[in-house]
This record gives sequence, C-alpha cells and structure tokens, in this order.
Amino acid sequence: MAPRASEAILAQFQLYVENKAQLLICTSPDCGYALSVARSQLTSHLREKHQIPETNRRLITRHLTQHYPEGFRDPAEATPLEDGLPACPVLRILKGYSCCACPYRTVNWQCLTRHVSHVHLDGQSTTQGRLESRFHRVYLQSWTYKARGSEQQYWIVRLNGKLSREDDPIASAHLRAVHERELQCVSQSINAPKRQEALDSSDIAFYGPWMERTKWNTTYDVASRPLLQTLASIPKHQSRLEALQLPSNSENPTASMLISAKDHKRKITAILPVVDIILDQYEETIQQTGYRLLQWLRSNSLDSCYPRPFKLVGRAASRRRYRRTFKQFLTFIFRSFQLPSTIGHERTRLHFTEAQTAALREVWDHKA
Repeated sequence: MAPRASEAILAQFQLYVENKAQLLICTSPDCGYALSVARSQLTSHLREKHQIPETNRRLITRHLTQHYPEGFRDPAEATPLEDGLPACPVLRILKGYSCCACPYRTVNWQCLTRHVSHVHLDGQSTTQGRLESRFHRVYLQSWTYKARGSEQQYWIVRLNGKLSREDDPIASAHLRAVHERELQCVSQSINAPKRQEALDSSDIAFYGPWMERTKWNTTYDVASRPLLQTLASIPKHQSRLEALQLPSNSENPTASMLISAKDHKRKITAILPVVDIILDQYEETIQQTGYRLLQWLRSNSLDSCYPRPFKLVGRAASRRRYRRTFKQFLTFIFRSFQLPSTIGHERTRLHFTEAQTAALREVWDHKA
C-alpha cells in the first residue's frame, strides 16, 4: 500500500505517524499528543477517549502491524525537537514558561516559581519583582500528555512568527479585562452594605467560578441565611417534642413569626432513618452485582463498558458524612414544604413545582 493511502486510512481515525520520531500521534483537538502502543494502551485510548467501535479498533491494530512492522517508540523516551521550529500542526500548542538561566520549561506557574526559588534564589520567596526578569512566556509543545516517572519534556515553538507570547495583543487585552473586573469586584465588596440576615453577595466567596455559574448569590440575594441554616438543621433527639422557632426577619420586625410545629419535627425524625435503610439496600445491591455490570454502570458510552467497575465510597467516615448531608437536604426540603407558600417563597426564595408538591405531600401524608 502506498504511504499516502496508509496515511489516509489512519487520518479517518485522527491518527498520524511521525516517521522521523517513530511515533503515533492522536490528532484529535482534545488530544494532540503521541500515544504509547505498549500492551493495550492504544486500544484503550481509542475506546475510552473516542468511543471507536471494536471492529474499527481491530482494523487499526492490524493496519499498524502490517505497514509499520518496526513498531513505535515510547513517547516518554522520545527526544524533544529543537527550539525555534514552527509549531507542529498535529501537536497541541501550550502556553508555558521558560527559565532564562537554564533549559527548564513548564506550563505550570507554581512549578516555575518553585524552580526559580530552589535553583536560582537559594530558597528565597519568589516575589513578582524577583521573578520578572527570570523567565519568558513562550509557546511549548511536547510529545506526551503527561510524562510518568520522568520530567515532562518541552521544546519552544514559533507561532505566527513569534517565539514569545509577551506581546500577544489578544492575551494582553484578556488580562487587562480580567484585572479590571477584579478591581471592580474588590471595590464593590468594600463599598457594599453589610447585612446580617440576607446572604451577603459582597462576600469574596460569591466571586468564585462555581457561584458565577450557579448564580446563587442572585437567586438567594434577599433570602435569610439564618433561616436557611435552621431549615437544614437535623432534629436532635432530646428536642424531638419541642417546636422549632425559625429566625425572624430583622429588616422587617412586623413580619410573621415562623414556627416549625413539634409534629413536623416528629415526622421528619421518623423519615430520616429511612434514608439509611434505602442506602443500605443500595450498597447491598452493589456488593452483589457482577463485575461486568459494574463496569457498564460506570461507563458513559453505549458501545463499551468502563475498564474499572463502579465502587462505593471506601471510608466509613465519608459514608456517614455523605448520608448526613443527604439528611440535611431532606430536612430542608420538608421544612420548607410546610412553610406558608407566600411567606416561605419570600423568605427562602424557594418554589416547588406541582409535581414536586404532589410527591412531597404523598410522602408527608403517608400513614406509616
């Protein structure tokens, strides 16, 4: 078979053979690195990463065996290319750092600061002033995704005619925008009024990626934090027969007093042990389920199972913590369900759909 025909077959599966380096490269946008063909690592990569069917995986293996009998090298042992070459189009381009005093390269800022401190500053702290002239921001490439058991090997590449990314206008504009948003957030957090009852959206915790994604600081902006915490508190046995007085709204002293009746506490206390019974049954089912079914349970693919089986949480303390969190959630849901609809929505920003209300009422009114 002609070399071009062989390359075309591999290209169908986003594979490329680098003949000089004697490496097999996955050119998928999510990969862009050389693959190890030792044992079944190649077929595992094609199955788990790209969900390639078994028939096609066998075709690839047979094709490589027939047309590349000399085999392929281990990417971790491959020699890096020379610095300054144009970026290889089939390998991923990484934004990294190079040390000015030695050949050290990395894509991790913490690794760079640790290297400069230990090797070039005799253990001194790496302040911005000390770091400024000791590294360059560069574009890097590597044969491997992660080098196991050895230092990751990089080489500096030229992208759009540039070796350095110091003058990248897009990156500079992005960093300026991020810096301006950070200053704006800090200014808002300083000038925002402090509130004891409501969720304080000026808290620095509300500026993390998770809070920005969920928008909880907006959803619960006027909700009472002490009320939310009290609603999620699990009833104690010694106070089982006592009614629970919920925190009032300090901003509106005339607001109605909210009380969770002792009958509600008694019913919630009776419901919570069912959680342990149900989860115990789940764990018993998992322990008696076959290895192959547990592999399918963990898999996200319809064509193949995961190499390793689904496993339960190992530590008993972790299991207790997860169960307690779930019980807190159920306590919060049932207590919120029993609040007057208008007051409850105003104070907690919580609203149940018709289906949720019907399901909760069926459990709450069950005669057990």
